[in-house]
Amino acid sequence: MEMQNFISNISLLTKIFTFKDLLDVVFTSIFLFLFFYFFVQVKARRFLVIISVFFLIYFLTKIFNLSITPAFLNYFTSFGLVLFFIVFQKEVRRFIFSLKIPLISFKKIHRHAKEESIIYEILEALEYFQQNKIGAILVFKNIDELTDITSGGIPINSEINSKILISIFQKNSPLHDGAVIIDKNKIRYASVILPHSDHLPPSLPEGTRHRAGIGITEETDAVSVIVSEETGKISFAQQGKFYHDVSLDFIRDRLLEYYEAPQKKVSIKTLLSFQSFFLIYLLAFLFSLLLWIINNLNKFK
Repeated sequence: MEMQNFISNISLLTKIFTFKDLLDVVFTSIFLFLFFYFFVQVKARRFLVIISVFFLIYFLTKIFNLSITPAFLNYFTSFGLVLFFIVFQKEVRRFIFSLKIPLISFKKIHRHAKEESIIYEILEALEYFQQNKIGAILVFKNIDELTDITSGGIPINSEINSKILISIFQKNSPLHDGAVIIDKNKIRYASVILPHSDHLPPSLPEGTRHRAGIGITEETDAVSVIVSEETGKISFAQQGKFYHDVSLDFIRDRLLEYYEAPQKKVSIKTLLSFQSFFLIYLLAFLFSLLLWIINNLNKFK
């Protein structure tokens, strides 16, 4: 008898909760997950609490079948989305950059000699900057596009040559004030203005140039090499991590990784631990499921 009741309940549930409903819940949960994840990423936990209260009120209006409150919430939602993108436009842009579709390059590299030659040209220029205390920033582009978070810039599109790099950063050059963007075997832009970081190590006396060199690596997967105009010391930045006063051998090893390694797969799981990732999505899924239940209460009667 109990088995028959169990089978009957399962049969009833499959009729109520169809595959279409499952897709509905999953798609809604993905949207909510991105929404929750955004507020976690930008550390706007107060806004996350406000949004949670908003959802709670919405659920209560559906349960008690209220009329005025849902109408107000619908109006507020339209206005709130516009306000959201105005207030968080900078954070939304950074968040979109963090959600990169995985890209895997299976093409093997067969031009080691050419890459060694390029690295030699870069190191020769860095050595000159170091010895003559010439300030410089070299940014090496990876998968992420840089144009949306940089400004200025003069197109160069030349082969990588130490003499060209040296001429760009000479103090009397009109292009010296800014960064050079290098995309594998090409110098793409010069005099580029980069976003600045707020996380410069307190022990480091240098300012603007190093903040820019770190800032571009915090928002993209690019790497940067910075030469101090005051001391001639070379620094390296990658993924927001800063390595000060490094040797040319250190830079050579990093450049070998840049040129010889296939482009790495970038996925959302690298941005969050698996546990946090799972918990945030579980919360979004439960919210979506609760919303479906509330909207389908009549099916359970």
